[in-house]
Amino acid sequence: MRKIISLAGWALLGALCLARAADQPAPLQSLFVKNNAGLDKGANFLVIKDQKQFDKFFGHATVMWQKKKTPPPDFTKQLLVAAIHQGNFYTEYKVQGVTNENSVMTIRYTTKTRPTPSTGYACPMILALPREGFTAVKFIENEKPVATLKL
Repeated sequence: MRKIISLAGWALLGALCLARAADQPAPLQSLFVKNNAGLDKGANFLVIKDQKQFDKFFGHATVMWQKKKTPPPDFTKQLLVAAIHQGNFYTEYKVQGVTNENSVMTIRYTTKTRPTPSTGYACPMILALPREGFTAVKFIENEKPVATLKL
């Protein structure tokens, strides 16, 4: 029973952790970070290139107010990038901009965290990007470079 409650909590929070600017790619909704994903506490940054990798890290959540589930990514045309903050805090993301600068896809976003001393959360920001046209992904969080991942 405790595990079911925990999974429901993760699913709900995965849907709530995201916000975006109106003209930017929409973060994928209805996804949660699996409990057995093997991620470290703190910040994790991922590039997901296929369904097998996707299934290792994420599950689909169903929440009452969402009418439909996020369709699965089309990995023949796109890949996913994710920033995941995990620990005793709740993280909200707001995408500021996604640009391709010299074949490096740069994702600028802000985070807002709220401490939760007795509860752990894994809040993801997951974006679908075109599969072609860049060789690396750079994450700029709160105006500071935090990670660059080569494809």
